[in-house]
Amino acid sequence: QNISLALDGTHYPGVSMGTISAASGVSYLLEMWALADTDNANEEFQLFSLDKGQRLDAVVKNGKLMMVADSTYYDTNTTLTDHQWHHIALNVLNGQSGLASLLVDGTSVWSANNDKLPDMAGGTLWDGRNMKGMLDEIRLWHSTNTRETINDRMYYRLDGQSDYGLVGYWPMEESKYNEYNQREFNFSLKNMAK
Repeated sequence: QNISLALDGTHYPGVSMGTISAASGVSYLLEMWALADTDNANEEFQLFSLDKGQRLDAVVKNGKLMMVADSTYYDTNTTLTDHQWHHIALNVLNGQSGLASLLVDGTSVWSANNDKLPDMAGGTLWDGRNMKGMLDEIRLWHSTNTRETINDRMYYRLDGQSDYGLVGYWPMEESKYNEYNQREFNFSLKNMAK
């Protein structure tokens, strides 16, 4: 069974980066599944936003996905208001390569030097601001990830305990067994990363 977070355009979750181990200068990956309602096509909403003085947003404006890094808008020419589920991944590699890339359904749609992007340390990460639709399987990694590893595991549900570098995991549900030994699923915004 799968449960996702339904968004009505006015309410959205936020996570303080101070509550998870978000070290400065560390490579990171933020990924999620998103389904935007078609009535969002002429509106602007954010898939994610990092508020920390320096701006980092994935914005959908007039149906098209745009990255906003250091107050500069970058068009990806990618439509997301088709009422289909899409896997969104922002992969920021620190160190020698110093590259950041945005992947949609496993394909790179934007890349830049990571000097335009803030660290995840400090600030608040907001998901789905002004969005009508659903979010699921939000994951935050502090590890070096390749496009291949992202694509290999995007369809797999994680256990939150044995995944190296996973510091934030919001699958939107948690399960338990009832007194009849039947598995029950309930909605949850709990961070399942251990």
